Amino acid sequence: MSSTPGMSSSASSPEPLTFEQHRNNLLAEIHQTTESILRNLNLINRTIEASVEFGRNMEQVEKLWSMFEVVVGADPGLAKPPEREAHRASEKETAAFHGMDDTAVDG
Repeated sequence: MSSTPGMSSSASSPEPLTFEQHRNNLLAEIHQTTESILRNLNLINRTIEASVEFGRNMEQVEKLWSMFEVVVGADPGLAKPPEREAHRASEKETAAFHGMDDTAVDG
């Protein structure tokens, strides 16, 4: 290799040191960024796991409400359909209009 006139070998040596320093700084920054990404991914993973666990716990609540709905739907005394109630109210109004008592209609 030939050096340019007027430049000594000591003048060209700071360039590689500056390059190596810059490279080391960039590598350190990349390492810090990678570590930060890894921490954030772990946090996201824990959050997703907690959400899935919460969903699993809700399955038991959903089963309980389904059983309640079946029990309530099976007993006509507990849950009367709105149409039946409206029909009985209409019958009572008709009976009152015609002068009949309510016990005849309820039976």
